Amino acid sequence: MTQAKSFLADDSHRQGESLRLLYTKSLNNLGMNIQLQGTYYLTQGFYTLSEASYKDMQGYNLEVPQNTMILEPEISNYHNLYYSKKQRVQANINQQIGTYGSLYLAGSWQTYWQTEDSEQFYQIGYNGNWNNLSYGVYWSFNQSTGQQKADKRFMFTVSFPLSTWLSSSNRVTDIGYSKNSAHAIYSITRDAKGKSTQLTGIHGTLLNDNNLSYNIQQATVFNKIKISLLEQKLLRLFHYA
Repeated sequence: MTQAKSFLADDSHRQGESLRLLYTKSLNNLGMNIQLQGTYYLTQGFYTLSEASYKDMQGYNLEVPQNTMILEPEISNYHNLYYSKKQRVQANINQQIGTYGSLYLAGSWQTYWQTEDSEQFYQIGYNGNWNNLSYGVYWSFNQSTGQQKADKRFMFTVSFPLSTWLSSSNRVTDIGYSKNSAHAIYSITRDAKGKSTQLTGIHGTLLNDNNLSYNIQQATVFNKIKISLLEQKLLRLFHYA
């Protein structure tokens, strides 16, 4: 059980109590891991430290996307401190699929004391490997209070080691040196409005003992771009196209 006392942006004083329950289960014979977590707010007025640090009682946060070169901030993480949390349920399931990869499901559901509206988040993803290539396919659904429409996103990522292809016994302090690493990455994210963000980059280490690390990325944003036949099939699967 946790107790919290907070001063909010409107100079009001709140306090509340919460109780968290956690259940984990590993089914090794099936290659499955399950985690269930429930948080119950026994009284109104429980706010976390991050919530109490908001300068406004309600609104959106502006964030610059991490690991990209996009400087345009995105609107995210809507908050309304006039609503205090009532209960939150989270579930995570990870299923190993032989040597091919793993499939995971994640979801959360949150209710409030002052409204019947709820927040919902669901995500499904697959991470796989083929030879030295790693890839992932993800889809997410996020419905927050204050949002008229849910935020739906589809993402595809791929990464492969350049150092394997460039290795040479005559080169000892470059990306071809076996003790150094170099990976190329590519990802594309598309939302329900047709906005797509492509990210390409390379990262790794140089010099003896990997004393120098580097990470170079370039991001490009498109609106309602033309996409490949494979992407169209994947997007139709998740009701985008």
